[in-house]
Amino acid sequence: MSIWDRNLFIRRLELLWPPDADRSQYPFNLKALHQWNELQFHPSVTYIVGENGVGKSTLIIMKQFLNNKDKMLRELFEDPQ
Repeated sequence: MSIWDRNLFIRRLELLWPPDADRSQYPFNLKALHQWNELQFHPSVTYIVGENGVGKSTLIIMKQFLNNKDKMLRELFEDPQ
């Protein structure tokens, strides 16, 4: 079965603020975070556009981490032998 047959797509992102989030500090002070609570993505093509500093790269890095977090955490905490 191909990866494309599994429908492994991000359909939406919901922004949940931590209770202790200081909105005057990075990354909580990014303007883009104050303009939406949820992003819906088309399953076939998604474009992420915006001005510098609005969090485009942060969003991509977050997606990469969420997709690979188990592997990344294992590598960080694995005891080298």
